[in-house]
Amino acid sequence: MLNGVLPTMHDILLTVLILFSGFVPVSIALYYSKELLKTAKMLYELGKAERNATVKDVKEWMLGEEFGDHIQHVIKGAYGRDVRKVKDAIKEEAYLQGLPPPVKKTIAKGVAGFFEDYGMSKKTVKGIEATMEMIFNRKSPQQKAQQEQMIKQMASQYGYPVQPNTPVMDNSLYP
Repeated sequence: MLNGVLPTMHDILLTVLILFSGFVPVSIALYYSKELLKTAKMLYELGKAERNATVKDVKEWMLGEEFGDHIQHVIKGAYGRDVRKVKDAIKEEAYLQGLPPPVKKTIAKGVAGFFEDYGMSKKTVKGIEATMEMIFNRKSPQQKAQQEQMIKQMASQYGYPVQPNTPVMDNSLYP
């Protein structure tokens, strides 16, 4: 009762409509914000797992068994002939293995981010990043020769004729 007057049906309907029109959008917004929070949490967990895997790979690459032994010898003060042998083995292994894929990707993204910060377009930055990854992932001449030798060996095993490196001429176009 408002001031001694009973509310009419229109007043009741208007009140219900006002409450309902406020409740529905708010409840929809709350539902979707809850879904967004779930998605954000899932993405956060995925990113955290990816970061942990990358950190593990980098630590494994940097802190392998030989590197750990090297640190132990340095800490104990035995920087002698054994330590130099381990150090040389680490250098040789690093030259053979190169950078691990996570480090290559991180460097490429860092260079691309640097150029993006200085005003380059996103497409150009993606091109720079792809170029950096291509440069890091190119094969050394030794790897190319080894791969070519392996292909020739497999071809000869399966009965294909192996010829020296000469360009292939396609004469089917000429009468």
